[in-house]
Amino acid sequence: MGDEDRIRVRIDDAGLEAWASIAAGARLDRAALIGRLEAVGIESGFDRSNLDRLVHALEQESAMQGELLVACGEAPTPGRPARLQLIEPDAIVAGTHREDGSLDYRERRLIVPVEEGGLIALVVPASAGKPGSTVYGTSIDPPPVAEDPSGLGEGVTLEGSRVIATRSGARVVSPDGGLSVVEMMVHAGSVDLHSGSLTTEGSLAITGDVTHGMSVRAAHDVRVDGLVDGGVIVAGGSVSVKGGALGSEAGQIRANGDLRVGHALGIRLLARGMIRVDRHVSTSHLHGREVEVHGQALSDEIVAEDQIRVQIAGSRSGAPCCLRAAVPLEGDDFYAPQQNTQTGNSVSESRQSSGHGRRSDRSRRRGRSARETRLELEARVAWREQQRELERTAAIVIEKEAYPGCRIEIGRARHTLEEKVHRRTYRLDLESGELVWTENKT
Repeated sequence: MGDEDRIRVRIDDAGLEAWASIAAGARLDRAALIGRLEAVGIESGFDRSNLDRLVHALEQESAMQGELLVACGEAPTPGRPARLQLIEPDAIVAGTHREDGSLDYRERRLIVPVEEGGLIALVVPASAGKPGSTVYGTSIDPPPVAEDPSGLGEGVTLEGSRVIATRSGARVVSPDGGLSVVEMMVHAGSVDLHSGSLTTEGSLAITGDVTHGMSVRAAHDVRVDGLVDGGVIVAGGSVSVKGGALGSEAGQIRANGDLRVGHALGIRLLARGMIRVDRHVSTSHLHGREVEVHGQALSDEIVAEDQIRVQIAGSRSGAPCCLRAAVPLEGDDFYAPQQNTQTGNSVSESRQSSGHGRRSDRSRRRGRSARETRLELEARVAWREQQRELERTAAIVIEKEAYPGCRIEIGRARHTLEEKVHRRTYRLDLESGELVWTENKT
């Protein structure tokens, strides 16, 4: 039996890892091992400790169980493509004060006005990556990086390293980092039967209310100076409602960015960014990346991917309140309200609030093809994997107090309060799978 028969070497296709195993046969020494590795072209990245183990195995006539990583290359480090750095107007405020005196750094202006010819961003040059190397000693070039920034949309032009507005309007930054300037439409008055429903490819400012049965759709941001009373708002950007948001059996608001309302009553609020309610929430469903309620939460469900922060949860009378964190948002159709054929109201699927982990109606499964069933199963697995990742950082923060009957959920862990608690932050202990809490610092 030759050296190549007893010393078997496997190298991955990328040349970054070399593995060796020892078969049964005549005793060999270190020189035989080194010679075998050199014969297959391995020149760098040796693991000295595993080499010693392999030599020890060669000194025996029996086979070694398994294989060992004998050499390891280094993958190249990708560079960073050119990117845009926004120029914030002087009027931007670094944050706003909460009722307890602390500063909320997440708060920002939803719509930034710009003038034609104004500087709105600078180009940060691309940075090159770092080469890697294979176990053969050859160099691996890092992937090329884009020298010009991507994401420049309408209403802007690139002049050297400066991004200039080509028209007056509103600066809009899309979720994927795209930058454009859109003309903002201002609707003086309420959205009602006199105006009809409104749709725009830009941003929309409404000086009045959005009334029952009317809808507002904008590709970018929506600002309502009044209230939403049974109306529907769907925005590709952020939504700001100065007054209250009332469902009145038909209303809902969906935003692809942040969503802020004065108070919420019987309405569905869905956002890929942060949902902020300045006062109280009652009998509503909220689902966002983060949720903040700066008052009392008496809600059917407040759901977040990351963090929920409320001042007061529940009530002395035991009104329902459920706070759920580490619940992934839905897919691309998340912002397309669906029609409820029974009530005529625009509502979302029940899975928006229940999550993929809950039991679905068996009658809806009848007649499905094998492909549909497989795709649904794959979606459920992907949803659960995303939830596990969210469980690492998710938190539910009670700023002041929470009453008995309030349900706390993070991922699959649940807890119903049996007594009144004060100033607590709940998280998930990943090892035990149990909810743990710490006392908030005053």
